[in-house]
Amino acid sequence: MAMNLRGRADGVVDDLAGMYSKNPFWADDGSLKPADIRRSLEAGAPFGCMPVPGFFETLFMRIALTTNWSSFFEELRIDGCEQVLHVPVFSMIAPIDASIIFRPRPRELAVLYLCKRPGSEDKLLADDGPHKEPLLEAMFEQH
Repeated sequence: MAMNLRGRADGVVDDLAGMYSKNPFWADDGSLKPADIRRSLEAGAPFGCMPVPGFFETLFMRIALTTNWSSFFEELRIDGCEQVLHVPVFSMIAPIDASIIFRPRPRELAVLYLCKRPGSEDKLLADDGPHKEPLLEAMFEQH
């Protein structure tokens, strides 16, 4: 889980460009539900440490990333124009699944899923999955 350091670390203030984060990791048993993560953060130190996995162990790990960018939204105002949709720009080079919570428009929340594993999209699009409707139908039209 990426943790925003703006206002939490010396010199990292709101008007700096870029992403300033710390990325703690949880084992499966401590991160199955959001409440599990909140409980571990509220408990404070001491946190457990494990050795960093080696190359081959990492190669076969199931790693996912979720980050919340919804607090960074600012409506773009240009005379004579209307902001229709804001979508995060994210360079993903690691072979992991990721999700970004963000604001596509004022007072709306959405999730951008980046699926690296085959079959992940089927779970998201299933009737009982988290996907409800696309943000902007025209984004997904075939030409």
